[in-house]
Amino acid sequence: MSLQPNGSQSKKNNPCVMQVLTRLNIGGITHQVLVLSEQLRFRGYDVHIVAGQCGEREGDCTPEALEKGFPVHRISHLSNQAGLWSDIRACLELYRVFKRVRPSLVHMYMFKARMLGALAARLAGVPVIIETLHGNILQGYYGKLASLIILLGEWIAGWTLMQYIIAPSEGQRSVLLAYRIAPKRKFLVQPVGFDAMPYEHLEDCRHQIRQRCRVVEGQLLVGIMARLVSIKGVEDFLEAVVLLVRKDIAKTMVFVVIGDGPLRTELEGKAKALGLTQRCLFLGRIDDPRVFYAGVDVVVMSSWNEGTPIGLLEAMAASKAIVATNVGGVPDMVLHEESALLVPPKNPKALAGAIARLADDPNMRKRFGKAARTRVEFFSIEALRESTHRLYQDVLTTKKIT
Repeated sequence: MSLQPNGSQSKKNNPCVMQVLTRLNIGGITHQVLVLSEQLRFRGYDVHIVAGQCGEREGDCTPEALEKGFPVHRISHLSNQAGLWSDIRACLELYRVFKRVRPSLVHMYMFKARMLGALAARLAGVPVIIETLHGNILQGYYGKLASLIILLGEWIAGWTLMQYIIAPSEGQRSVLLAYRIAPKRKFLVQPVGFDAMPYEHLEDCRHQIRQRCRVVEGQLLVGIMARLVSIKGVEDFLEAVVLLVRKDIAKTMVFVVIGDGPLRTELEGKAKALGLTQRCLFLGRIDDPRVFYAGVDVVVMSSWNEGTPIGLLEAMAASKAIVATNVGGVPDMVLHEESALLVPPKNPKALAGAIARLADDPNMRKRFGKAARTRVEFFSIEALRESTHRLYQDVLTTKKIT
């Protein structure tokens, strides 16, 4: 099913680029794709969005994509769920979309979209196939059998279907090269792009979330904002809160979890079992993340694995003190003891210790926040636009496509 924005007109003489995602859910990858698509349109590309179905409690960004003026092609059988028959049907749907629209280039994100999309694009005769690997799904996301199947799929796609594979950081590129999922010459490093300006001067809305959390004068608000799934390590955050509550310093802190997802009910039950009902509040998903960053004093990211998380960039842009796990591309974004405190994943004790350090040292919070705000300028949306444009131009010129 293809959805057209009101008043849209296809740019017949411009290169057609299709951005393909497994789902257009609320999250960092979707945000990145929509921001990049706007920038590519500015550069003269005819950009289409191709996406499957969102899961329960994920939130659907299709209305936002349509509002921004992008045609959205919905692939009804494409989802995160495993199923051979549904995957075959999704591949056929993708093939039909590619044959009908005849893009010059497809750029794919998320595992299912990359695997099925690459195969469908090759069968449909799409000249250029590119993928971006935002996170390392080979580490920590799935069990051993599923990870082996995924690795096999990455090998096949990387060696036979993709022209280029984009990693968002040198650290991510090194991990992917270690798995030998593609020849070294196919890999490119392209930092994510982020517009930091909307996160400046948030003082006027600082009170909103603090009032909801009943934060009083002299207390710190410590919070995490994430999809409530296992890989985000929210349970580790709750266990860290328990350790902090046992210390006197916790009297000066209020804790909050922002976000929704399949584990919300389970995590709320865990918090209740740990005796945190009055100490750690679950507020669900909020429409504007700036409300969270305006009100919080310490931002926690407890993920077991990450690529280059947009949430971390948001915290940096808002000049917040950050505690994060030392995973994926995070060490390429913030420096330990300079712009954040980094701790090992799945280690509530280390997480609690880092939170306590920041809570006890206002000068450190201010210093880290300032350094993080300076560092976020490296991840400019203009730099992403120009590097992506150069890549597209190079491969389209090589293929003699206009």
